[in-house]
Amino acid sequence: MYTKCGLILEAQEYFEELVSQADDVSWNALIALFAQFGDCDNAFHTCERMIGHGMPPNIVTYMSLFSACSHAGIVMQGLMLFEMVVHKHGHLLTIEHYACMVDLLGRAGLIDKEIAMVRKIPLHPDAVVWHTVLGASRKWGNVELGRYAFEQTIGFHEYNPAAYISMYQIYVSLDMPKEASKVEAMRRIK
Repeated sequence: MYTKCGLILEAQEYFEELVSQADDVSWNALIALFAQFGDCDNAFHTCERMIGHGMPPNIVTYMSLFSACSHAGIVMQGLMLFEMVVHKHGHLLTIEHYACMVDLLGRAGLIDKEIAMVRKIPLHPDAVVWHTVLGASRKWGNVELGRYAFEQTIGFHEYNPAAYISMYQIYVSLDMPKEASKVEAMRRIK
């Protein structure tokens, strides 16, 4: 409950009261809370404590650690962790794990690496992955990649308001009013 409400101190205090009885759900909830706020140090420290208590990290733990790196902008640590997890547990990774890494690279402006990660996904990239690429395209003003990601995103859901808004914002930010008007008209028709 405390983690869902973003109450870090309260969550930590309550967790410490039951740490000897904590299961993987409890540990992962605390790690996820730190990840949500981009607190990589505490997320990784809590993971180390979890291991010290005889509880190995699982795919939920790794998702939270990838997310912590993404929110904190710690690219190298995130990539090293990802490569280690792929080597050890690659068969367990889901599209969400890859989407998190795509987000990490996109937030950092490493667009080429972001696209390389999308191509590396052993599963078919879903709308979330493409919308993440679209968001990075918007942030970094990459209209060509934005168009491609937009096409991929609406291929999953023809009327995806967030995709239309993101593409519209790319055009507006690059002072392309004619293209922005077309996207706005398409959104209204859908």
